[in-house]
Amino acid sequence: MAIPDFQEMMNPVLSIYEKSGTGIRPRDIEDRIATIFNLSDEEQRQMIPSNIETVLRNRVSWAVYYLEQDCLIDQKEVITKLVKQV
Repeated sequence: MAIPDFQEMMNPVLSIYEKSGTGIRPRDIEDRIATIFNLSDEEQRQMIPSNIETVLRNRVSWAVYYLEQDCLIDQKEVITKLVKQV
């Protein structure tokens, strides 16, 4: 299976956020998304052309970004919780 684009990931990402609460980061949900879409290890390691991150991380991050722009999730709350933990 090809790695889904970020639009296809938006509903599963939103569902994961709803189930996990607000204390979850995009990096924390990559494994869950890989499982939902049955991505192979090779697909999970595939890099974007600039070779700075995986395609999976990039697309999850874009899905999170647009969900935040639509006010469906609140990343600022996640960041605040992480800062308080440090």
